[in-house]
Amino acid sequence: RDFKGGVRRRALAMHLQTVSWLWLSTVVVVVRGFSLPGVPTSDGRALGRRSGAASTAVPREWAGRRWRVGAVETEAEVSQRPPYALSGRPRPKYRGALMGALHRSRAWYALVCGYVATAALLQPQAWGVVRRLGLAAASSASVAISDGYHNPDRRADGRVESSEELFWLRLDYVSISAILTTTTILWAANLGWVAALRAVAAAAAASTAAVLAAAFALVPRRAGHVFVKLTLAFQFVGLLGYLVACALLSPMPACSAIYFCYLPGMILYATKWPDTNTFGYHEIFHSTVLVGHLLSMGLDLYFLR
Repeated sequence: RDFKGGVRRRALAMHLQTVSWLWLSTVVVVVRGFSLPGVPTSDGRALGRRSGAASTAVPREWAGRRWRVGAVETEAEVSQRPPYALSGRPRPKYRGALMGALHRSRAWYALVCGYVATAALLQPQAWGVVRRLGLAAASSASVAISDGYHNPDRRADGRVESSEELFWLRLDYVSISAILTTTTILWAANLGWVAALRAVAAAAAASTAAVLAAAFALVPRRAGHVFVKLTLAFQFVGLLGYLVACALLSPMPACSAIYFCYLPGMILYATKWPDTNTFGYHEIFHSTVLVGHLLSMGLDLYFLR
């Protein structure tokens, strides 16, 4: 009772002190173009990594081109993957490798099914099962969508086409937002809906709806990318950050570790660093997201004991 009565003021103070500069930095990063490498503009040109960088034209010969990895002859050519069809940006060697392996082996789907089943045995209440099903579905969709977006050249037909890539990109945005929302809702419930967590959960759900609408109505225009990424930043820094502030003041502060597992990957995803042709920022982002999922499921089951 004492915790529920006093947490609002302390959580807000803690959250506002840490979130203000993070949110401002995120806005500057996205608007200046650091988080939009290779996004095509209306005239068919691609934005550079930095706002001051000269734009480069997207080669027309890449659009809709069919690639068959097995048709090339040398080892060097095999390791060189086709670029992204929409932007012409290079596709790093290990981009999507982890998600692709989890999707093809079905290992992730088996893991989350085991998590949901175990949690249902420990807490058979209907809404608890629904919350965990939502998180499992969002993470599973993210694995499948990431494989679809990043690995078209690994599939049997080996095709890389701009229309298909755009479809997967839109879904990728929605899946990231859905993960943030389902994680927020699950842990807000685990914390007993203290302070303003009900409003935070509602705002997270509304953010995912906004991302869904913008992804299919505005993307691939630059305004669509900016709106979606600012919304994702709001979800992660503002909403999930507030939940972490509440968690740190709760009887189970260990659950805040989930946020700090996600944090390095999110920062690198926003700044697009390190940008390499093998294992770079996006591969680190995928890795930290999966570690965060595993920690979330593990701590959830631990606190249900």
